[in-house]
Amino acid sequence: MSVLDQVRPTVDATIERLAATKFVVDPVAGAELSRITSIVSSAYKRHGAIIEVALFHAIAERNDISAENKVKFYVNRNASSYVEGHNVKSPEGLEACLATDVPYREEGAEYELDIVYYDHNRGRIVALEVKRGNGQFDRGKRDSMIKSALTVRTLLRSYAHQRGWLANEVESRIVAYYGVPQFPPPIYLRGRELNHFIGAGIEEAIEQVNDYFRDCLHAVVGGKAPQGELFQ
Repeated sequence: MSVLDQVRPTVDATIERLAATKFVVDPVAGAELSRITSIVSSAYKRHGAIIEVALFHAIAERNDISAENKVKFYVNRNASSYVEGHNVKSPEGLEACLATDVPYREEGAEYELDIVYYDHNRGRIVALEVKRGNGQFDRGKRDSMIKSALTVRTLLRSYAHQRGWLANEVESRIVAYYGVPQFPPPIYLRGRELNHFIGAGIEEAIEQVNDYFRDCLHAVVGGKAPQGELFQ
């Protein structure tokens, strides 16, 4: 089954909700433009989740990789204190966090990691936080994401060991699919880098899903199909 076939139900359910979006008519835009604006703005917000699901399935179909979506992950005080104790905006602070491993324990703050996978051929464990990445975050949100990625990274080698995986390589990356905003290179990935980082065909599989989502969205916005017709 292709990645698109696996993700199609998610896209269809999203489009169904978008088609039923309630909106307030703006006195300047009028009813039709208000409707379109409401649907499209909601589509932007939901698109990141579709990219995440598509990326997960594209990774999971590879024979040499074990992949999981929405993974419960604990961050203990030692790990969070270590990262908080460094200026991660400086090269020295960033490098220190990248080079440090902290024992993983099922205690502390509970995170939900978007994707975790283990590449059996390379002996590499990777945690991914997936964002659409076509708009800027405020400084506080961006700094929080950087610290979270680094904190998770300090725990991943020990986490892999507990899962029975020998982690020769450890990666914690923020995927900003369309490349905005930018993060420090050691914890950053754009969509066009996924094939090189993971393997051939990853970006193409996601783009097939994006094309389907785009076509369905245009049909709803353009009024080419009444609500529900696309999903029979």
